[in-house]
Amino acid sequence: DDRWKEAVDGHRGGIDLLLRWVGVEGLSHNRITAALWSRVQERMLAVEGELISRDGRLGGRVDLLLNEVDDNGQTVAWVVADLKTGRTPEGKLKPEVDRQLRFYRDLLLANNPDAPNVRAEGWYTLNRTTWRASNDAVLEDAYVAWEATQPTEVPLEPTPGPNSCGGFCDWKAWCGHWLRWRRDSGRLDEGDFRDAVVRVVRRPAGSSSVEVERLLPGEGPGDVVDGGGRCSMLFVGSALEKLEALMDEDAAAPFFVGSALAKGHQWRVGDWCDVLPWTPHAV
Repeated sequence: DDRWKEAVDGHRGGIDLLLRWVGVEGLSHNRITAALWSRVQERMLAVEGELISRDGRLGGRVDLLLNEVDDNGQTVAWVVADLKTGRTPEGKLKPEVDRQLRFYRDLLLANNPDAPNVRAEGWYTLNRTTWRASNDAVLEDAYVAWEATQPTEVPLEPTPGPNSCGGFCDWKAWCGHWLRWRRDSGRLDEGDFRDAVVRVVRRPAGSSSVEVERLLPGEGPGDVVDGGGRCSMLFVGSALEKLEALMDEDAAAPFFVGSALAKGHQWRVGDWCDVLPWTPHAV
């Protein structure tokens, strides 16, 4: 269908952009050799690299960190490249995309004060174009935003609905409303990336695969009960570390999993996911 064709074209576009990075234009993909692809890989410093500030407050995930070299093979710059599959910008990057790229760049510089020149680019795969982020620093604003999102003893006014409980919301691990709204609206199993409140039923010693019971809302605002069915979850990277910390504290306690990839027979919980104690505030 059209979505499949678009996905394939986007994949090919990403390969074309990487080939251009090492000076190769217009090469048919069936002519890519192991030696050529090795050249591409040599210029990659990180792929899907996790960025965490030194104080642990800010974080992100970089698609590519690339090494720009001169004619003698000496490093002249690092390039943060974020692959974009959506519509190409008209004249300039959208403000939110520009801010995202600048955040990655500034966080990388904060963690690596001796880094060479660093720039950030959006790589748009559908038409094979690259767009450079603006120069303004953004890290100070990011810390202001972090301070504004800290939980307090006074909960926010709940706004259940498709744009909060049904979509992205930073507060789900502390909110007793979204799970009930999802259950009542029949959206517990909607989408490839899903949120859930679970408890561990079985975990073989040393295994990253865990059998969990998906929990449903109980009588109170944050109460949960069994009944959502069991499934297998694979925890990887920092998500596995968070799971182990939670189980060390209380292996039987419910916890929140946000944005798990639920395609296939096993949910995948990785670095992009929230794995947090289930501690809803009463409202």
